[in-house]
Amino acid sequence: MELGELQQMTLHVLRDLYMRFQQDIYDHRFRQELNTGSIANRVALLTYRAGLWKPSQPLTQENEIYAGDAFPAEDVSTVRSVLWRFVGLGILTPRMMTDERNQFFELSKYGEQILRETQESPYDPLGFLERLSLDSPNLEANSMEYIQEAVNCYLGRYLRAATVMVGLASENEILKLVEIYGNTLEADDKDAFDKKISSCRNLKQKFDVLYDRLHQDRRNLPMETKELETWLNGIFQVIRLSRNDAGHPIAVNPPNEDVFANLVLFRTYARYLSMLKEHLSKQVKSAS
Repeated sequence: MELGELQQMTLHVLRDLYMRFQQDIYDHRFRQELNTGSIANRVALLTYRAGLWKPSQPLTQENEIYAGDAFPAEDVSTVRSVLWRFVGLGILTPRMMTDERNQFFELSKYGEQILRETQESPYDPLGFLERLSLDSPNLEANSMEYIQEAVNCYLGRYLRAATVMVGLASENEILKLVEIYGNTLEADDKDAFDKKISSCRNLKQKFDVLYDRLHQDRRNLPMETKELETWLNGIFQVIRLSRNDAGHPIAVNPPNEDVFANLVLFRTYARYLSMLKEHLSKQVKSAS
């Protein structure tokens, strides 16, 4: 199986365990389950029930709890690697090792916070990107690639790189929005708009020209997108300033929480952008 699939399954197992014992994460039963062998068994069973893995012999109810024994060795090894990756991300902390196969862990306070989050968080890269794609069907293909790179950089702790990639995705979407909006205008108005956009020296100036136009025409926009000040201007500015800070030659790494927030914010931003682009594209088609 792919690393992303196994990471998704491992996170699901941890979340399920946490939801059962969240009132007392120091319960000995919870602590006994937080070891590489037990989690590998649970991941194997989950993939088996989801139809993602078929052992040579179907598992019976009696031996389901030992699914990890039949799981491919390379997948068991990957699950262990994922758990140590979660240590690097601050979600788990190592506790003790009983033998070379069984490392026990504890859940950190930060890990509790992550496991309480929605399932489609950056720590679940497949779920996060699938939800982004479903919620934002008009997101540009290269914007999706930028966000995928941002998630990978975030999980690898390349926080400045992740911030820059989110910024690139935002810039790409705004430039496309400028293009679509321009195509909705009558010839004379389009020429004036294009001329004003061409005179802009940077993306921020182009955004301001577009934003002023959209704001003047907001009563004709879809109901869900009318709060332009909040979802468009607000999120654009947060992402832009974060990207500028991260891209400065003397910049320090942005806080983990800020990068996480920008990735989550982008999902909201992309959803509204997708709706607005669809609305404007229909205007272009009706005018042609």
